[in-house]
Amino acid sequence: MKKPILLGAIAVLLALGGQAFATIGTIDNVPAATLLIPYFAVDVSDSACAAAGSGVTTLFAVNNASADSTVAHVTLWTDWSVPALDFDIFLTGYDVQTVNLSDIFCNGNLPQTGLGSGNSPVGAFSTGTPDFAATCNQTSTPGDGPFYVQPFSSLLISQLKTWFTGQAGAGTGDCAGSVQGDSIARGYITIDNVTQCSLLFPSSPGYFGGIASTDNVLWGDWFLVDPVNNFSQGFNAVHIEADPNFTGPHSFYGRYAGPGVDAREALPTTVAGRFANGAPFDTTTHLVWREGGPEVNAVGRGGAPAWFPLGFTNLTGGGPMIVFDEMENPFTPVPQTGPSNPLPPDQVAINLPNETNALTVGNITGGTQVPQLEDGGFAFGWVYYNLQSSATQPTYGDDFAQGWLAVTFKAAGLFSVGFDGVQLDNANAPIAVNPGPPAP
Repeated sequence: MKKPILLGAIAVLLALGGQAFATIGTIDNVPAATLLIPYFAVDVSDSACAAAGSGVTTLFAVNNASADSTVAHVTLWTDWSVPALDFDIFLTGYDVQTVNLSDIFCNGNLPQTGLGSGNSPVGAFSTGTPDFAATCNQTSTPGDGPFYVQPFSSLLISQLKTWFTGQAGAGTGDCAGSVQGDSIARGYITIDNVTQCSLLFPSSPGYFGGIASTDNVLWGDWFLVDPVNNFSQGFNAVHIEADPNFTGPHSFYGRYAGPGVDAREALPTTVAGRFANGAPFDTTTHLVWREGGPEVNAVGRGGAPAWFPLGFTNLTGGGPMIVFDEMENPFTPVPQTGPSNPLPPDQVAINLPNETNALTVGNITGGTQVPQLEDGGFAFGWVYYNLQSSATQPTYGDDFAQGWLAVTFKAAGLFSVGFDGVQLDNANAPIAVNPGPPAP
């Protein structure tokens, strides 16, 4: 007697689609209006670019969960949150497109999509007629997709390489990111569902006045690939849903569009992730994305954004970072709140100054490394991060900055794994007090 009722309930859930199981404020792996790739790394050295597949790179894929065609707007941001490059990816119904960032940084090639490119055939399950002809090049010329697809000039390639490695721009002479002392380009990526093709950045006026869509139809993933060390880690993209009725006050793009104007849910301010530094794993790296301030322009040589370096403002309880081993023994590194408070050499600092950061959690002290806990002989545990900072004061008048965490485990060049951290709060319901008693 109950079976028809159950089937009816399932039918109602299916009719509601993705919104039936998605909650605004909780980051779910469901179709979304915006995808965040919180960290990428690409070896842009001459040797790596000369020998394809020889250097570290990052791949990402964007999928369309809808039968109707759509356009995904991709923006590459430096680790100082300067939008340096954007392009559009045309997606037919249930389409998927994959991008290797090495193709962009080394060769200046963007993916070619669109009906005229031959790379976006309309499948049997696609419905509706693409309606982007008014704003995209929809011609029969091979390779002519809904965005500029010709290879970049050598000057623009050099500009991207220098900006994303923290050097003065080859064409502009200004700086857009931090200096890491190597040839690895680092940053993060946003991918928005949009109503039309555009060269506007998400930080541009008018982007959320008709360009960006609130339809939750995109899903995706990303991969860090290190062929030299036989490592590869895969992650889900951070799926950020939109709701036309959502007003925030904190929202993902709120620092650019105004609080809640983008209608996108906010990320957490506090996250947690595991570490493993015992057989078979020998290295744990935490990839931490943090929300900075509203500045989007490059700066002169020797300059930096007003919010740089990102510090920590919630010093309650045991502090903004607590490392627990499997016996619940806590270790509390000292927060590095700015360049003016150097620490004694016997103390370990939390230093996550950029919007994208890679933090090694191991048994080596100093620098950006956090020691494992030896009490009881355990080399496994987890790390608590409260990423609240003053960077959001200009936008929101509070310190509830957003953040995200991805975790990688590596095993002596044999294999590796990657997974997302855990959301502990939300910027609109932030943690007020960290665990534990105040540090002495």
